[in-house]
Amino acid sequence: MHHHSSFIKSSHSHQAHLSSSAVEWPYTQSHRDHIVPLHCIASPCIPHLISLSMSANLQQVVQRLNGAVQQQNGDAAAQLLNWAASPAGLHLMLDLCIGSISAPFDEIISLHVRAARASHQGQHTQAMQMQTQAAELLYTAMEQERESNWMLPVINVVLRSLRFFSYSADGVLESSGEKPHFMIDTQDILKRYLQKMVIDRTMPVQRSKKIGCLFIIVHLFKLYFKLNNLKLCTFLIKMVGQLPPLHQYPKAQVVAYRYYLGRLNVFEERYEEAEESLSLALKHCHKASVANRRRILHFLIPVRLLRARFPQRTLLEKHNLKEFGSIIAAIKNGDLEQFNRQLMQNQTFFIQKGIYLILEKLKIFVYRNLFRKVHKFHILNTPDPALRHQLPLDTLLAALRVNGTDMSMDELECILANLIFQQNMKGYIAHKRCVVLSKQDPFPKVS
Repeated sequence: MHHHSSFIKSSHSHQAHLSSSAVEWPYTQSHRDHIVPLHCIASPCIPHLISLSMSANLQQVVQRLNGAVQQQNGDAAAQLLNWAASPAGLHLMLDLCIGSISAPFDEIISLHVRAARASHQGQHTQAMQMQTQAAELLYTAMEQERESNWMLPVINVVLRSLRFFSYSADGVLESSGEKPHFMIDTQDILKRYLQKMVIDRTMPVQRSKKIGCLFIIVHLFKLYFKLNNLKLCTFLIKMVGQLPPLHQYPKAQVVAYRYYLGRLNVFEERYEEAEESLSLALKHCHKASVANRRRILHFLIPVRLLRARFPQRTLLEKHNLKEFGSIIAAIKNGDLEQFNRQLMQNQTFFIQKGIYLILEKLKIFVYRNLFRKVHKFHILNTPDPALRHQLPLDTLLAALRVNGTDMSMDELECILANLIFQQNMKGYIAHKRCVVLSKQDPFPKVS
């Protein structure tokens, strides 16, 4: 791949950062401000930075874009295209330069920039229509390029914008009472790209369009999560099984894939698999990518808590995860009142993240630790050794009331039965009377 020294500056430190941390996850800004910074492009690692600023003139950008296209420098072209559609670049009216850049990229770039401007002005359906045309033209160009995969970074930029615009355009349709369809249309375009890329037999694989399959799959994951239709993710996982080994793909894309696979496993209550995927995502996510590591930990911490694996306080402080701190303290202390209060205070946040139900499952550990404390108190205040391991149910009900929870005897016996079944407590229930605890390790360590 050629790199023109007159319009790009080398930055090896940036390359190292991008290769493992440049993951673009669920979009958090407003849809109108849709441009992703250059360092967030999750495409094959970008070894150079574009030297551009607000003072760049139209002729400079056109020359650089045309040079990138002529030299088949996809990384440089993608960065320039991303910059041209940003607030810093939109003032250049680059869309007026059809004919100054090699066809069909002159029209693709024009449509891409016009779509960005329309979106910036709140014209979301028009933006979607223009970006769809750009994606269709780029697909045709990709089909005609049989000997290399240089367009992949450009494809990623164009399809990312298409996905963002589909969110906003469907929002416009919904607000006007019409049936939304743009996200479904985007899905169809992404799948066409994927089907074309996956059949490329070019060798070695680094020169094949197949190396673009993973970023398409990640885009589809994001789309299906947005559509709340996760059953469609099944075919994506099967597709990954047909691809070259993941270590041959850019690390940033692998991290993003592992993250979404972990989230899917959480949704399906396959917690062991979720922990594996999310742990790998965290392991390979760049340490400087604090925001991305925080997103991974939002799911990994609850999954690990289900196995009574508590994070260090320094980890929570470093990634500003204070919403978990009080929950963890309540679990350890058997403080049911505090646990319920923290769950209620952060309910909206936990529901939005999709982890509320997992945290609800942790309540069984709060009961375990509360009853363990009650049992220790009972032993100290029971002179008769024969009765020390017979814990009256009325005593447990009183402890629950002190913790702000009123429940019936039947409800308590149900909780005790679950604790015994899950091997969090050793003993048996004497109906309506007491729980008879094992004299040897009545509250085994949770594993």
